[in-house]
Amino acid sequence: MKNLLRAFVVLFLLAGLVVGIGGSLLAQKPVYTVYVVVHGGIGDPYWKKVENGVKDAAALYPDLKVIYTGPDVYHFEQFMGILEGAIAARPDGLLATMTNPPAMDELLRGAIAEGLPVIAIDSPDSRPPLDRIPYLSYVGELPYEGGVLGAMEALKTFRPKRTMYGNHHPGALNIQERGQGFIDVMADAGIPSEAIDITADAVRAAEIQLAYIRAHPDTDLIFGANVLRAETLVTRLEEEGIKPGVDVKIITFGVTPTTLDMIEDGKIMFSIDEQPYLQGWLGVSFMYLHLKYGFTPPSEIPTLGLFPKETIGSLRELIEKGIR
Repeated sequence: MKNLLRAFVVLFLLAGLVVGIGGSLLAQKPVYTVYVVVHGGIGDPYWKKVENGVKDAAALYPDLKVIYTGPDVYHFEQFMGILEGAIAARPDGLLATMTNPPAMDELLRGAIAEGLPVIAIDSPDSRPPLDRIPYLSYVGELPYEGGVLGAMEALKTFRPKRTMYGNHHPGALNIQERGQGFIDVMADAGIPSEAIDITADAVRAAEIQLAYIRAHPDTDLIFGANVLRAETLVTRLEEEGIKPGVDVKIITFGVTPTTLDMIEDGKIMFSIDEQPYLQGWLGVSFMYLHLKYGFTPPSEIPTLGLFPKETIGSLRELIEKGIR
């Protein structure tokens, strides 16, 4: 009798445990998994700011898991492989750079058709609306306008004899579009200008640009499309006895503490700010609100701004923290 009673007690306790576990699981909130796949080298200062924004936004939501990934250095084929892997993992949402929309079209359209919500950051699909990949929203630079902004801002200060745009990510259509905006404004002003591929390697990029200056000694303005390349170019020009900011003026995209120092010293004219932290933060926040509450985010949030010399003092601390 005692053994039977003991067995009933054990069964009762086990039943209570099972019910308790089941109730606990039912009470748990679903965890949403979101991948963020970017084309740039994830160790690059620009992409670290995107990552900081992504992580800070993800930390606000306990029921959100965000995986930030991309190639170590810019490599489009590797980026596509990582993107395919992220989609194969069947996440609840995806943020991705629209690095080369025609090449990404079939992959993303298929995933979207199967119900995967996608938000674009950093680089858009600039094709006509009916031809674009049907992502929910875009947060980032409008590339052509970015090139126009760089050219127009430079022309406020002086009239160059010849200009050059350095494309540091060949195959990335947003970088190509940015250069076209710059070249078109210069052409309208009657100033010779051309875009050249300088590769993703900052040291090699500096050598290519130095060779261009030697071949075209009237070149007095270079649009260096990324801060690491611009900073390396400044150093390389100085080694050759060419005064950056005097003999050759330089403008760029993005900013680091070193860039700020070079702007203050007059070696770089100014930098254009894509606000990468904001891209990551807003992109993740929009996706979470869409997944959890069904909100439709704004179709486009342009994030272009400027880093003129007079703003340096107020922004230095935020830049050192990887926010601006």
